[in-house]
Amino acid sequence: MEDDSHPLDYYPDEETGDQLTDSLALIDKARAALAQAENLSDIGAVIEIAERGRRYAKAAKLGLEAENHAAALRLEAERQAGTWLAETEKQRPGQYQQRSQNGTVAIPPRLADLAITKRQSSDWQAVARVPEPVFREHVERIKTAGRPLTTSGLVDVARKIARAERRDEPKPIIEPSAIPARIEVADARCLPIECASVDLIVTSPPYGLDKAYEGSGDIAAEEWARFMVDWLREALRVTRLSGRLALNVPLDTSEPTYRPTYAQAVAAALAAGWEYASTVVWHDDQTTKGGWALGSQSSAARPRHVSQVEMIALFSKGAWAPSSDNPDDITPDQFLEAGRGPWKFPGETRRWEGHPAPYPLELPRRLIRYLCRVGDVVLDPFVGSGTTALAAIDLGRQAIGFDRSQKYVDSSLRRLAAYSRRSGADDAARDGAGVRESRPGTDEQGRLYGGLHRGASSAPESIVVQDGPAGVAV
Repeated sequence: MEDDSHPLDYYPDEETGDQLTDSLALIDKARAALAQAENLSDIGAVIEIAERGRRYAKAAKLGLEAENHAAALRLEAERQAGTWLAETEKQRPGQYQQRSQNGTVAIPPRLADLAITKRQSSDWQAVARVPEPVFREHVERIKTAGRPLTTSGLVDVARKIARAERRDEPKPIIEPSAIPARIEVADARCLPIECASVDLIVTSPPYGLDKAYEGSGDIAAEEWARFMVDWLREALRVTRLSGRLALNVPLDTSEPTYRPTYAQAVAAALAAGWEYASTVVWHDDQTTKGGWALGSQSSAARPRHVSQVEMIALFSKGAWAPSSDNPDDITPDQFLEAGRGPWKFPGETRRWEGHPAPYPLELPRRLIRYLCRVGDVVLDPFVGSGTTALAAIDLGRQAIGFDRSQKYVDSSLRRLAAYSRRSGADDAARDGAGVRESRPGTDEQGRLYGGLHRGASSAPESIVVQDGPAGVAV
């Protein structure tokens, strides 16, 4: 799609008004050519001209207005290319040349044949899905704000539109009894389950970052440390002797102020009565902290270090020992992989129904195999999009999940229902033993636990559980 004699191959050293005029004139000619484009090659030539014009304007320091003049044409051409790609059948992987008695049968082209990458194809088709009025409004708003027009910015607009459309779509009604797990609305500080009934808790609580959790909201940063102690004490109550906790939190956070999140979480767990075992360092390499988070750029004035890791602190209720006599299912290779750090696998990229803070399925899968046994009970008191419950069911454990948001509970149920349909899981086989029962109000050592259990976030705050063994002040 590149012409060696393209006039923008020549970048003069001097900056004059004539150069700006020539550059703008070339962009205007390319805009006229776009209106007459007949194929992807024609559109690609316009994209190339527009991008070269933008780079020239930047290199010649002609100003953001000149850069955006070229960038706006590139976006228009990418929209047109995306429409063409969406309407044109592409060759599927493994599709071979077909022949007939009359010769070769025509087959669709591959993206490589079109000199287009998969990323370009995906981005351009996303841009093409942005309605024309929204596209125009976005371009004008970015120009007015004095910011550069980019393809990624328009792709973000397309994603927001898609998320809004998904939210507005009618959701199928799921019968909870058909799901091989218990997923309900409840506050993590007051769980509607018996004492000493859980073998493993795998969870990632809200971090107090003002996340847009639908139907429940986030925890205020100044209340976060107390909140952590409250729910961790309740988690201890429902855990069996020698049961375990895998607590996923960031090393630190920068909103609304810089906080040592991991250190605060460990302190909260110890205050709640958990025994510390060790910590897994998870290198996800997908931090959302951009260049601004690094502080003073190229200066020692106010630097800020960003670690592309999250921490998974491991604890136990009492001795680090088995909580059940069930069989193990972890292989020697899986055990070595889990036992050595740091863990390296990417974060979640395919968010189930747009949940704002998911973690990848690999994280609970690896933890569940490593820390508990087949048939054990796995709890996530912040079930969110249902990732922990899904991993537990897939590995033959009993899954329990709670969330303060009815929307997330319903979303998790839909996800588990979809999994159940795909896997053909036999619900009856997974019901071999319900959640283990224990004497009401006591743990396995006979210690009384106080507290009223509401099981729903709508209950008055005054009946929130009073955590801890009887007679111990909280």
